[in-house]
Amino acid sequence: MTTIRALRKDLKGMRDNRDINRTTYRKLYRMAKGGAFRSKSYMKTYARDHDLLR
Repeated sequence: MTTIRALRKDLKGMRDNRDINRTTYRKLYRMAKGGAFRSKSYMKTYARDHDLLR
């Protein structure tokens, strides 16, 4: 439970800082819900490797 809360908090921060757009936010949010990321660093690495960051 703490992992998903941390991921969602980080996603909201990335969206508010305009690091990602709304569409990318929803995509990563759904992936996090499905358990695709085990930590914040893996989520950020995924976003960087797939050119999802602005």
